[in-house]
Amino acid sequence: ALKLDNAAYTQGVPITASTQTFVGIGVVLNKIGEDFVYIADVLKDSPAEKAGLKPFDKISAVDGQPVTGDLRKLSSMIRGKEGTEVVLQVVREMDMIMKFTITRGAVQHSFAEAKILEEGDRKFAYLEVRGFVRKEYDPNDDSGKYDIKTELFPRRINALAIDPGIFNAENDGLIIDLRGNPGGSIDALIWFFSCFLPDRTKLFTLENKNGEKVYSSNGEPRTSVPIVILIDEGTGSAAEIFAGTMQERGAATVVGVKSSGGVEVTSERPCLLDSSIYISEMQLYLPSGKCLEGVGVIPDFEVKMTEDDVWYCRDACVEKAKEILKNRSKK
Repeated sequence: ALKLDNAAYTQGVPITASTQTFVGIGVVLNKIGEDFVYIADVLKDSPAEKAGLKPFDKISAVDGQPVTGDLRKLSSMIRGKEGTEVVLQVVREMDMIMKFTITRGAVQHSFAEAKILEEGDRKFAYLEVRGFVRKEYDPNDDSGKYDIKTELFPRRINALAIDPGIFNAENDGLIIDLRGNPGGSIDALIWFFSCFLPDRTKLFTLENKNGEKVYSSNGEPRTSVPIVILIDEGTGSAAEIFAGTMQERGAATVVGVKSSGGVEVTSERPCLLDSSIYISEMQLYLPSGKCLEGVGVIPDFEVKMTEDDVWYCRDACVEKAKEILKNRSKK
């Protein structure tokens, strides 16, 4: 659910100014069907990357134990204390059976990564956003203001605007990958909207028992190239609000599978023994009046990963996005 406080979570890991690491091997898991489990992503500079694991490797065993399609159980098998080892057996490119001994360690978690995809004379920017985050909560700062000079999310996106240049006018398109993005803060979301939509564009409406509040973009867009947004079942909260609004505004084409449909606005309430609860306070509506809660964003083009995609190391959603962008011209 969309959070009104400063905390945002991606893959269960708190992302703040002082805590951007977790202990593990640094892989993102996914599955097709009941038991076809593969590595969807390998985090940069992680133990997994250093050991030689690659995206699309199919996991067949962990420490000699066969793998089932239970991702939660598989994750617990791979996790462990820092400095300990885990052995993964994978199948690569259909017939290469390989074993990797990986020492668990600190993994730097980045909430946004980017690269340039070149095909012939065409060039597409690819931006993966894993969470809409804010800076670490400061109890001495009660202003509540979103300062783009100090907040984590705009600083990271601004860095990627320079290298590799995600907003460059010479790009033939931009792919924004929100697959597995669970959301984050409203402030970061609105700032991100403002990179793409004209000033004062209506974005969404929050409604509670006392009335409603309309949120709009603030500032001029930074790019006019065609945009394709990728979503999946793990796209939730702020991420699916972004995809849904950009889709309704005609500002982007959405590719993938239906998003999670979890957009109720919640706030955190501290409890005893360092625990807390999240209370649903508001309902959210897109510009058209559509409510995404329990419904999700329906992609313009439904694309599902297949076993053949994994065997041939092919990201079907990215390939569809490039196909769409090749057929579109700059605005």
